[in-house]
Amino acid sequence: MPSGPAAPPAETAAPRDVVHAVRAYAAEEPDRPAVKDAGTSLSYAQLLARVETSAGYLVRAGVTPGDRVGIHLPNSAEYIVAILACMTVGAVFVPIPYGDPEERIRGIAGDCDVTLTVVPTGHAVSEAARRELRPVGVGELAHTEDVENAGGVENTEDVENAEGYGDDRDGEDIVYLVYTSGTTGRPKGVMVRRAGLRNFVANTVEIFELTRETKALCVSPFHFDGAFGSIFSVLSVGGSLVVAGHGPLLPGDFFRLLLSEGITHTSFSPSLLRLLTSGRDLPRLAESRLRTVGLGGEDCTPQQIAKLLEHRPGLRVFNRYGPTETTVVVATHLITREWCASGRKIPLGAPDRGVGFHLVDAEGNLVTEPDTPGELCVSGVQVMAGYWGAPEVTRQVLRDDLVPGTTVYRTGDLVRRTPDGLYVYLDRADNVVKRNGNRISMTEVTAALLDVPGVEDAVALVDRPDGRTLIRAFVVAPGLDAAPVRKELLLRVPAYMSPNSLHVVAELPRLSGGKPDARRLRALL
Repeated sequence: MPSGPAAPPAETAAPRDVVHAVRAYAAEEPDRPAVKDAGTSLSYAQLLARVETSAGYLVRAGVTPGDRVGIHLPNSAEYIVAILACMTVGAVFVPIPYGDPEERIRGIAGDCDVTLTVVPTGHAVSEAARRELRPVGVGELAHTEDVENAGGVENTEDVENAEGYGDDRDGEDIVYLVYTSGTTGRPKGVMVRRAGLRNFVANTVEIFELTRETKALCVSPFHFDGAFGSIFSVLSVGGSLVVAGHGPLLPGDFFRLLLSEGITHTSFSPSLLRLLTSGRDLPRLAESRLRTVGLGGEDCTPQQIAKLLEHRPGLRVFNRYGPTETTVVVATHLITREWCASGRKIPLGAPDRGVGFHLVDAEGNLVTEPDTPGELCVSGVQVMAGYWGAPEVTRQVLRDDLVPGTTVYRTGDLVRRTPDGLYVYLDRADNVVKRNGNRISMTEVTAALLDVPGVEDAVALVDRPDGRTLIRAFVVAPGLDAAPVRKELLLRVPAYMSPNSLHVVAELPRLSGGKPDARRLRALL
């Protein structure tokens, strides 16, 4: 039996699939604002025209349903156009992080054998991509200028005649691949089904009370699936999106956009929340139209939420939880002023509709008693199809032998269920942490360190002094000090994966079984 209350694993009915929604709103209210970034404003009619032109380009370039299309762009309106064009022709879109080291970009693009990659026009990255990416499976390069100038509305005939036109296809079809930090030492491509995305969108629309009057600010980088809650959910109901742009958002810029654009909804990581609540601009929140905030990706404190509610008492703040493997978000909790005052830890919440939660102990037995720790396993329509090209790794986490008659995803998160049915995060069961909403595997960091010239041995460890989560790296690199090793490491992994501290040691102490001795390594600090 499931360990506590679990929502029935049935798909909810989204208002409209996002591609159909854009077509419908373009016909009903063509001038309604759809997407805006720093240099572009698109109505629904303009957005539809751009999407259909781009979809026609993809079809003529040989993209067929199920083909992977890489998107290597900064946060922008054109990124959203590229996503919707892929969905229109049934292609699987693959966000390729903009600004990541070329080696990691090549690895992602080559792993899933993309047919074509959309890259910026006139940007240095485009030429780097042409030299470095194409030989390893990135496929053809589609510069955004070429895509946008592909022709007029007549090109939609190419799209309409293509097999699998539109997004009225089987819910089992894969809609996107998002790569996460991999426990195998390389990024893993999470395959998300169309049905899972529809269920997530429907839940977000309902929980956030999204309508045509919604004006949402997109803060998260678009290669991070946390951004999909805004992109798909808001457009599915005819709301408007404002894209904050690429790179970290400073508190002053956040409040400027909040007020100048009349933002009603936004979501971001607790890392940005800490900046907002510690800055001098926070009182400006009272001048805004903001109604709803979603938080996710890591823990936040009641004190930080209380500061938001102090300046805007009617604000609804939700804690949202979900691994990438379970389609963005699977649990939600409304954080009230009363909850903040209670001193209780903010929970993950209860499972969203169409999702089931189950706890298992270290032996794989179901945990049924409240307040007993266990590893969280998720069932239901939002569970991924698996990892691209990695059946053995998939079998380790997608299990049908833990809950009778149900396939579950083992999250690796240790949680407990309270007597009133809320799930509270305790710790990680494996060697993976989150930083600023990004998941980081110590195995991948270690593998990148071992690839640095001159490094003979290495290990990355999680350390939690005083309740903080830190990454400590130890390397054996004769003749080198920490600075050049870190510099080389940052050519191989993005900055958010960089260790908090990096130490060059003469050798790595090891246990009898060959694993690094974490206790003795920490004693060196």
